[in-house]
Amino acid sequence: MTTARSCRAFPVAALVAVALAVATLIALGAATPAQADTIHRSYVYQGAKYKIEADYNDDDDDGPRGWYLEAEYRGPVNKKKTSYTIPKSFKITYKGKKRTVHVKEIGDRAFYKLTKVKKVTCKANIDSIGDKAFYGCKNLKIFNAPKAAITSVGDRAFYKCKKLTTFRSKNYRINEIGREAFYGCSKLKSLPKLTAIDYTDDDDDDYECEIGTKAFYGCKALKSVTVRLRSYELLVRGGAFENCTALSKVKLEGSDGDVHLSAKAFHNCGKLKTIEGLGKLESLGLRANSLKGTPLYGKVTGFNRNPYI
Repeated sequence: MTTARSCRAFPVAALVAVALAVATLIALGAATPAQADTIHRSYVYQGAKYKIEADYNDDDDDGPRGWYLEAEYRGPVNKKKTSYTIPKSFKITYKGKKRTVHVKEIGDRAFYKLTKVKKVTCKANIDSIGDKAFYGCKNLKIFNAPKAAITSVGDRAFYKCKKLTTFRSKNYRINEIGREAFYGCSKLKSLPKLTAIDYTDDDDDDYECEIGTKAFYGCKALKSVTVRLRSYELLVRGGAFENCTALSKVKLEGSDGDVHLSAKAFHNCGKLKTIEGLGKLESLGLRANSLKGTPLYGKVTGFNRNPYI
């Protein structure tokens, strides 16, 4: 009888031990998640919506241990104002404590077709602007982000912002400008310096600075563009600067790196007289008509592919 009771008791004890082990693992997993957890999808703070994520750092090499909260600005609640300010940060209660949430990006469609907005001031140190963030904001004149280290601007981010004259950020380390990002921004006169940095990794483990297809198509007031190569590759997609009729100078800084200009990259840039820095580069891959409609067409030589076909 004693033996029988012992045999029946053993599985129960084993199950209890397993349950305790599982509970411990779950608790540990909750304390140190492998990736950021979305804790709010539409949190409202001072009249704007945010997506908030929390990430727990348990590695001393990555800074102090603890919770880090970041937010994506998703747009204003009141869509009829003419001016908006995006804050640097704000506080929420999370896991029983007041914690700071840092605003790190402007999300997709945040200001989509808000035709009344004229000025957006961003106090946050954002690193990206999402797809169609300011799409169709036809009266937007100023985007000012004096503390932002923006590295990427999404597809059609400022599409047909016809009155946009000012796009300003803290440092000029933008290395990725999406397709039609500034398409039809006919009053935009200047740009931050584009910089190839360790951000975009292509299939060959090289780093790229990319200007998307028709990124600045029809920016008729744009006069100059500067790109610092930093030994990496510059990709200028098809029609990127097409019909930029005031563009007179393109400056490529850096000692080496490959430049690839796709079809119609500078098509119909009738005042483009110089692309400074080409002599420093190892190679320049051009497709047909990249320079057609410019004073440089047929005059620039030394390419690894004939651009004048």
